[in-house]
Amino acid sequence: MKKIISILLVSIILFGTFSGLSFAADSTKIIEKNGVYQIGDLAKPGDGFVVLFPNDLQTSNKTYPVAVWANGTKCSPSLYTSLLIAVAKEGYIVVACGDTMAKDGKSQSKEIDYIFAENANKNSVFYQKVDTSRVGAFGQSQGGASCVNCANSDSRVGAIVSIAGASTAEEASLLTVPTLFLTGTSDYIVLASSWVEPSFEACNAPCAYASLKNGVHTSFLLCPQTYADYTVKWFNAWLYEDGSKSAFKYGGELDKDSNWTDFRAKNYNCNVGIHYVDATFNFFVNMFSKIFSLFTMQF
Repeated sequence: MKKIISILLVSIILFGTFSGLSFAADSTKIIEKNGVYQIGDLAKPGDGFVVLFPNDLQTSNKTYPVAVWANGTKCSPSLYTSLLIAVAKEGYIVVACGDTMAKDGKSQSKEIDYIFAENANKNSVFYQKVDTSRVGAFGQSQGGASCVNCANSDSRVGAIVSIAGASTAEEASLLTVPTLFLTGTSDYIVLASSWVEPSFEACNAPCAYASLKNGVHTSFLLCPQTYADYTVKWFNAWLYEDGSKSAFKYGGELDKDSNWTDFRAKNYNCNVGIHYVDATFNFFVNMFSKIFSLFTMQF
């Protein structure tokens, strides 16, 4: 029975299509929620958008980067509330919508359209507050595939984070933007070996991969902060080049994080960390040890 349920879920995840939302946003009602401001209702987004943003946006003269979100199959954005809030707290304007079959990436492009239009709208709280040069896309499950497809079709996206994403290797092979692939060792809905690993291996852009120990398909509910931390660091590393890239090198933060395993990285300068130095050192130690053993055997 569990296998049948898993097959049905994966079928929905993989073959979902754009639901044809007609977006209309109410950008007048602002509420404060857990340290950030929010426009719209995550539980009832309707055909509009929900935006979460830092609490200093309304009084600051600076601009803010954007992170557009994509939901998993048949999941309301309210399921991801803690994760979205955590990313917004780190200085990002987070845009979500109610599309629950978002695989093709079109909803995330529409989220970018919306927030860019708000940036040009003199009556909007986001007027001239959006850094249009820095846009990241992140999502979970079918939403992870959405990020890949959105980045492949929308040049405004500068980096993506796919959480338990159901992208195909063919889709991932087209990527040209830095991509972080996150999965879980106990995710039996979107199997890492069938979807996430092949996507990482096929990706020709700078990319990293890690698996949460004992992580299931919905681990973002249990530990949203760890996902948010690495999402923001990945975005900052590539959208700002702020030094966060060191967290994604061998021997860096993610590689050494005891909650994660099977860290991999490629297509960027990721081999200058402790892990690489240790591996090189051990290689030469082993080589000289073998040479010494062969030498001593002659006497």
